[in-house]
Amino acid sequence: MNYYQPPPYAPPPYLPPSEGRPLESGNSRKALWITIILVTAIIGIAVAVFFIFFRITAPMLLLGKAVNNLGTEADERFNSTPFKAFLMLPEILEDGTVTVNFDYTTTLFGELLAANVDGSVKLSSNTETREYALGAEINAYGETFDIDAYMNRERIALRLQLLGDDFYGFRYDTFRDDIRVFGSLIRLDDQYMDMLADIVDQINEMMNAEAIDVNIYEAYADPITNFARNLEVKSRRTTIRMGEDSIRCTEVEFKISKETLVELLKDLYNVLENDETIRAQFEISDNSLFDGITGGYGRGYQQTLREFRSFIREFERSYSGDIKMQFFIDRNDRLIRTEINADVEYDRESTEFIATFDFGNSLEDTWIFEFHVIDEYSTENLLILWDFEDLPGNQRNTVNIITTNDLDSITLISDWNQDSGDFALVYIDRWEKNELTGVLTTDDKNFRIRFDDFYPENSDDSLKIEILAQTGAEIDEIEYINMDKWGSALMESIMRLIIRGLLS
Repeated sequence: MNYYQPPPYAPPPYLPPSEGRPLESGNSRKALWITIILVTAIIGIAVAVFFIFFRITAPMLLLGKAVNNLGTEADERFNSTPFKAFLMLPEILEDGTVTVNFDYTTTLFGELLAANVDGSVKLSSNTETREYALGAEINAYGETFDIDAYMNRERIALRLQLLGDDFYGFRYDTFRDDIRVFGSLIRLDDQYMDMLADIVDQINEMMNAEAIDVNIYEAYADPITNFARNLEVKSRRTTIRMGEDSIRCTEVEFKISKETLVELLKDLYNVLENDETIRAQFEISDNSLFDGITGGYGRGYQQTLREFRSFIREFERSYSGDIKMQFFIDRNDRLIRTEINADVEYDRESTEFIATFDFGNSLEDTWIFEFHVIDEYSTENLLILWDFEDLPGNQRNTVNIITTNDLDSITLISDWNQDSGDFALVYIDRWEKNELTGVLTTDDKNFRIRFDDFYPENSDDSLKIEILAQTGAEIDEIEYINMDKWGSALMESIMRLIIRGLLS
């Protein structure tokens, strides 16, 4: 199948490494990432305005309806790709099971030396009852390694098949005493046992913390509502050009001033300062367990508030300028174009950000996103083209990402036949082309996705992965040996293992 079909504004064709020049230096990629970060920040503001503020005035009502219609089209495009499956995972894991099967093979020295590792990992989760189970079986070098783990509000238990069929675990509420019994056998000092007990206390607190009430976020409604009321909103009838067509539409424009942004930040700070639920979440993470995970990066609630307050002062002192957004809505309440212009100065450095989003006249038109970042020293340009084709027996998404200064480009293609489940994901840049194929089947509640081979062009390596996600977690209650009885039980298991090894 010939996947690469250049759209309008086509990027340069694929060239093998021997026919082209080396990749650009890090400066080009750094500028691209700066552009993406700025784009993300502006779009974040726009999304907040879209979905929170549109009820304030009649123009915003119209805008909200148009954005909702566009969102439906964007969902249709995205849901026609295999990536749809991964967005289903969080909901499945609220009460469900995810099983990952893999098979990896590698050969060296012309197949004189070969290795194969395969296995299966199964995670079952019920977030309402806070019960979790993990099972893994790994086959490598002629040996099989099994491990099972269970966790709930009261205890953690683990089984290593190497040591037999027994689970070894501990209760959170008795761990501080139980660790003294086992710790003395393996000569742990009191300070280390206290540290372990503190960590288990934190696990106990997290596993038994009350669920966050969604109503707590109502406290943030007033700052957001005030922000919306302070926006300068205009609406008028106008005509715009799209290709060779002139389209009569409604333009909704609003402006975000420095004063409006500063007031929003201060209002949010005042609410955050008195938010006991968020404070409690910080206190849970402000402990030795999380310090170990984050390398000591964790910070307390008061420290976070101080940094937020300092940021507001710095922003108020260093920032100036306005952000203007224009939205063009056709007679069918469809958003056809968005224009964003931010001409701002921060710490005496001026930057202009211009973005245009053209959504064509229909779902299957080319959607064109243009970004320009202009400062005193340079201009960075980025062009993204998103094409969608609903072909017979197949749906294709093609995304071209082009840096228009030097015409470097990346092309991403997704083909998926929802009837058969066959899909292909293609990556193309100036120097290489990679393709990943597989099968995805789903009923919108469960899915099975299989990747054929992550190294299709490499005869020495092969990696195949299959993921099965199903709703409904069936987690059985288990019997386990508590920590205060680990000593004798482990000794018996080790002796059996030694005897079995001597007799084999």
